[in-house]
Amino acid sequence: MSVKSFFLQSNKVERDSYLWNTMGGLLRGFRSVVFLMILNRTVGLVMAGTFSIANANSNLFLHLGNYNMRNFQVSDVKREYTFKEYLTSRFLTIGAMIAISVGYALIAGWNNAYTWEKIWILIWMCLYKVADALEDVFFGEFQRKGRMDIGAKIMTVRLLFTMVVFAGLVIFTKDLLLTIILSTVLTMVVLLLLLWLTRSELPAKEAVLKAAEEKSMHKVAMLLQACFPVFVSGFLSFYISNAAKYAIDGTLADEYQGWYGFISMPVLVIGMLNGFIFNPTLYALSKAWSEGEKGKFIKKAGLLLLAIAGITIGSVGGAYFLGVPVLSLLFGEDLSRFKWELLLLLVAAGFTAASDFMAAVITIMRRQKTLLYGYGFTALLALVLAKGMVLRFRMMGAALLFTLLEVCLCLFFTVVIIYGLCKHEKIER
Repeated sequence: MSVKSFFLQSNKVERDSYLWNTMGGLLRGFRSVVFLMILNRTVGLVMAGTFSIANANSNLFLHLGNYNMRNFQVSDVKREYTFKEYLTSRFLTIGAMIAISVGYALIAGWNNAYTWEKIWILIWMCLYKVADALEDVFFGEFQRKGRMDIGAKIMTVRLLFTMVVFAGLVIFTKDLLLTIILSTVLTMVVLLLLLWLTRSELPAKEAVLKAAEEKSMHKVAMLLQACFPVFVSGFLSFYISNAAKYAIDGTLADEYQGWYGFISMPVLVIGMLNGFIFNPTLYALSKAWSEGEKGKFIKKAGLLLLAIAGITIGSVGGAYFLGVPVLSLLFGEDLSRFKWELLLLLVAAGFTAASDFMAAVITIMRRQKTLLYGYGFTALLALVLAKGMVLRFRMMGAALLFTLLEVCLCLFFTVVIIYGLCKHEKIER
């Protein structure tokens, strides 16, 4: 089997989609865990803390690069917008991502008296995520076409390659900045190569090299406008999830950033596991809603929320007995004093997964403008409470803040979905 046929051929597309999406999701979820483990042992706790906040910043600006368009793109089953328009919009958002992230790094460095090394780490971590943002729009198109397996294979191969390169470089050079720079270049080269190999599965006249020709900028502007509420909501959602990290960065020593990064790693794992469950089902949910099969839509959504609850309860139970010993072993730090903070963060992670899924459901229902109200209010709440709670209760304050914010989001989104279902029922009648 040739390399090209490995990516393009599949006898069981649905099975391969789940399999490769799971593998890619595992790599994406554990990428930061592996990097922090290696960094803490090679360059120390302070540099691991620097990586943790740089990674949080880069993921925040990745929301600008992605523009949180994937759910909208996948649910565009009537093909209101072409792939060329999705891709053109992605080039624009990636450009904005680069410009704004560089500006932020310089301003944050000035305000917080960062060293130039830390500023460059912040900048290059954001550039490192450009490949993620570009890959996302192709993944969305493959998924919209019913070939999610191709996008998942590309993601898995690229992430595996990048993780091996990053780990090898940091161990060999013991230089975090140089490692990020080289990893950024190599991951983009690999992505472009894999997209070139799979270009035949994209719309013939709208492949990468054609995207710059005869752009329909009016439609692109309409697309960006339609997805703007989703983008702002996703941006605020990530800020809300990381408000505690930003509060720690401005009030406590870098060691606290490292400790918080260690105990919050399982939060990413819960999000990753839940992503395996609901991401592949978004297309089916979209079809059920667009075809008026409300009963099927409610049943699928309800089962997925139950699955999220089950994973969360299982994770909290496992962490009660094994969480602290395992994390202490992985990161080489005694984390026993943070056991209850860890358990609380896992509960918050369950609410985060539920709110993310409900936001996707609201987008499918095309009520994405209402997301702004929920995320906007919760972000304001974070701004008001974050530093005070972290200063007073330190790590427990960070965990309590995260939990409170995610519970607020879930309550708001529940009301929106119930209202949307009732409104839809009245329209049908």
